[in-house]
Amino acid sequence: MKIIEGLCKAFYALLALILVRKLLLWLITQAGYDGLTPSDWAAWVQAIGSVGAIFASVYLVNLQDRKEREREREQVLRKEAKLATNALILAKEFSTLLKCIVSDIGTEITVPTSNVIRARAQVTILLARFEGIPTWEMGIGEAALLGAIATLGRNVVVLLEAFDKDRPHQANNYKHVMPEFARAADGITEQLQGQYECLKQYLPFDARNA
Repeated sequence: MKIIEGLCKAFYALLALILVRKLLLWLITQAGYDGLTPSDWAAWVQAIGSVGAIFASVYLVNLQDRKEREREREQVLRKEAKLATNALILAKEFSTLLKCIVSDIGTEITVPTSNVIRARAQVTILLARFEGIPTWEMGIGEAALLGAIATLGRNVVVLLEAFDKDRPHQANNYKHVMPEFARAADGITEQLQGQYECLKQYLPFDARNA
């Protein structure tokens, strides 16, 4: 597609030069200079060529500058797309983990402490992986969503710690809050999926696996 676009631009540029040349020759003829000597014609042709060369140089410089900006923009978007992919994969893992925690731990006071400790450790590990993503290189939307899900993860850790330390008093709070956290994680993951869908066109086909 870009090759066809470039050929079309070259064709129109050549057509414009031909039309300008014919227009100038017509103006010269109308002005009564049709009796010019070969040397005079050579001077006119040289002058017209010089003007054309100036315009062509300006056009080529602008074209090259525009292509360079487009190339830089694509590189930025490609990097954002890759980071959005990593964030989405982690968000899906986090969402699945919260569902497992809700299912495995429930609200039973008699749940083994090892289960709660394991769940807290799994969330903490995912948080570390979230923090390893350079948010400053991401788009504003993806970075905000990543920050939201990381905050949610920290709240989950706090809730699990409180539940483990004081189950009789925290069980009811855990019963209501933990499912809400799981639903929030699903919502953030869906939003990240939307951001990813907008950016995945900048990824190679074999990298579109989120």
